[in-house]
Amino acid sequence: MKDNLRGLLVASILMSLSLLAGCGSDDGGGGGNNNPTVGPEITFFGVTRADDTLLDESGMTGDGTPIYTRPSGGMGIASGFVLVIEGKPGDNGVAVGTSSYDMTLTSFADLIVQASHDLGDGSTAVCDDPITMPGGVPGKSRSDLETTPENIARINDFSCRFVDGAGQPIARQVTTDSCVNFNGDFRFVDPQSTTQFCGFINVPLGFPMGDTRVTANLVDVEGNICDSASIIIRVVP
Repeated sequence: MKDNLRGLLVASILMSLSLLAGCGSDDGGGGGNNNPTVGPEITFFGVTRADDTLLDESGMTGDGTPIYTRPSGGMGIASGFVLVIEGKPGDNGVAVGTSSYDMTLTSFADLIVQASHDLGDGSTAVCDDPITMPGGVPGKSRSDLETTPENIARINDFSCRFVDGAGQPIARQVTTDSCVNFNGDFRFVDPQSTTQFCGFINVPLGFPMGDTRVTANLVDVEGNICDSASIIIRVVP
């Protein structure tokens, strides 16, 4: 009986490790291995200019994270660009969730996005109104998915800035509604993408001088979180 229980325990551990191996790694690529993915897959994570055209990477860190360089403005911050995150279902075939804001602040939205440094003034007010009460987003040095009230508020404060063409905190699901312009043709960057989140970085959300790591995860409609990717926003004088 003890041998049987020991065998079941080992099998359970191996299965758990197998599922974890299917998760994407925080390497800027939304995946990076040949194991099945349990949750959504990030197909593109990058930056567009204010005219909605793609910004090329300016380099890559030692761990393979793409770097996007932006000049600082008169206030020593970078703004006037868009963060673009696209995804598709993982190997389980479950659709990517479309919400970028949980108004109840009891959980993360379907887009989870974090910055390693404060954006703007780092205000802790969630989803500050850009006109009547503009504010920034608190940063955290490392990505943290623990569902504490602080984390839920901090992450929703950033993700809610990713809106559709009507200004609502939801994803774009039709490729012609894309926020990326290819010579007048608006479409998703990756043809495999089923979902696109677009976040305009205005002055209240300005990135500080130096390197800020932005990490994103997607959640499918069954609640699986299993794909992460990162980029570096490098702000220079």
